[in-house]
Amino acid sequence: MGSICAGVGSALPFVLLASSLLHACIAFNPDDNYLIDCGSATNTSIGGRVFRADLYYISNPSIPNSVFASVISLYISSFDSSALYKTARIILAPFSYSFPILSHGRHLLRLYFFPFTFNQYVLTTASFAVSTQDFLLLSHFRLLNSSAAVFKEFLLNITTDFLTLTFTPLGSSSLAFVNAIELVSAPDDLIADHVPALNPPGTYAGLSHRVLETVYRVNMGGSKVLPDEDALWRTWIADENFLVNENFAQFVSSGETIDGGASEEIAPASVYSTGTEFVASKSSPPISNLTWKFSVDVSSSFMIRLHFCNILSEKLYFDVYINDLLAIKDLNLSARARAAPFYADFVAGVSDGSGEIRVSIGPSSSSTGNVSAGGMLNGLEIMSVKLSSGSSNGNIARFSNNLYEKKLSIILGSLIGALLLVIATVFLCMLLKKRRKM
Repeated sequence: MGSICAGVGSALPFVLLASSLLHACIAFNPDDNYLIDCGSATNTSIGGRVFRADLYYISNPSIPNSVFASVISLYISSFDSSALYKTARIILAPFSYSFPILSHGRHLLRLYFFPFTFNQYVLTTASFAVSTQDFLLLSHFRLLNSSAAVFKEFLLNITTDFLTLTFTPLGSSSLAFVNAIELVSAPDDLIADHVPALNPPGTYAGLSHRVLETVYRVNMGGSKVLPDEDALWRTWIADENFLVNENFAQFVSSGETIDGGASEEIAPASVYSTGTEFVASKSSPPISNLTWKFSVDVSSSFMIRLHFCNILSEKLYFDVYINDLLAIKDLNLSARARAAPFYADFVAGVSDGSGEIRVSIGPSSSSTGNVSAGGMLNGLEIMSVKLSSGSSNGNIARFSNNLYEKKLSIILGSLIGALLLVIATVFLCMLLKKRRKM
């Protein structure tokens, strides 16, 4: 693992990370893997995965205060994982799903929403909260566009034997809904506990105990990456819509094998094999950097992950800025191992009131004539750091896990067997004692 120094004003130390975990040759196999098609009576296949109908998981299918709904819509065919948006569980009172957790630690929770109309239920009027027993994930959540689907992803650190996920209708609508749910184990070292902070400069401690909500996950210089191409089934979108100076950007790609650095659980090879390069010579008059701009909630802090990989032949020596603050100084990309990916994490807020996260790359002031004036970025993730606590209540739909049931069956079988052995021994002793008396 290599490290260089960066600075805000003077010098803010941080580490560029290159994980030594196994690569794509060994697929990640999550201990907990719940894929639920809510409101469906049949299973649904999405790529290589099967989403089970939640009817199969619920011990009492006649649980009150919820409705199974389905729709035929022209809009659905344009959605990613479109089949999951055809049905929904409509919730009329606080309602909880309870998931047994086999492996404590990091989990990815994904929620799918599409506000269609079913009988008297108009889902664009729904206003609701989503929480676990420890965190409030969504508050006064509303979806007003009946032609658009919304996908939410959270990274949770689960330390209990069950995760209770509660949907609570709010306001006059008394209505909530969900189309599909994923709860999947993730590597515990996916996020570090201590991360450099930019404003104020220092170290953000305790990140592993926070809930992170994915706001943007971007593949620089390449096309959209779908879940089946990612070891953790994530989606990466292309970056051209976020570029401020697209005319001064050059999309690059490499056919080399991406290996030896950050693992496929950090980001897929398809992200590291493409990049967006800043070509300063294209600008007239010259501009100092290339910038990506992302709209965010000004009240949140954000964990920002920058992905890099040396896939170019020219020498690049550049600086990286986040909201005009110097995050990485004098990054010598050509000095890194060839085609070996690495990444850097930071925590930053939006202190200028702009409602934007801006990430910029530009020539280092230390550059000499034998290096290219520019820079390159391969990928970017922006996650909101959630601080609020949560609660759970209402009717509970308990979910099962085959491994959990198997372990429980073994334990119960052993207990029952031991009990029968004790009963048989006592009975035999009593019988022998009676015969001796006779």
